[in-house]
Amino acid sequence: MKKLFTKLITKTGIKKALENFDWDKPSQAIHNYHAGISPTDAKEWCNSLIDILEFILEDKLVLLKNLDTSKL
Repeated sequence: MKKLFTKLITKTGIKKALENFDWDKPSQAIHNYHAGISPTDAKEWCNSLIDILEFILEDKLVLLKNLDTSKL
């Protein structure tokens, strides 16, 4: 689903943020004490998540304007 949605995004920065976003990083850090996440990684992960959420939570018309609806 993530890959399909990412293909619709026309804003390069948001598209790259979503492509590089890894849901497993914080989960590994929380549930596996052998896997570590540095403070820098955590900050980057949070910043990417904020950008992605702001994009997705845009006003409906703004969001649709930033998606390539011809691919739907």
